[in-house]
Amino acid sequence: MKIVEKLDDGFLKIPNNIIDEIGWKTNDELNIQICADKLVLEKRKNIKDLFDGYDGKYNPEEFDWGEAEGKEIF
Repeated sequence: MKIVEKLDDGFLKIPNNIIDEIGWKTNDELNIQICADKLVLEKRKNIKDLFDGYDGKYNPEEFDWGEAEGKEIF
């Protein structure tokens, strides 16, 4: 089975069954990296993906950086 086919315009064709298996959709943005002799394609994470599973609880803590110095002083 041909996994990837290079087209004349430089595009790579990946079979639909592989795209379906990894869950990619039309117009998904991908990050592309070359690692040694490998081409790595990863779906770019959006803000919704990055915060998936976040429960919304955030407990900010006050931190003492010491006295203001130099241009920090108003």
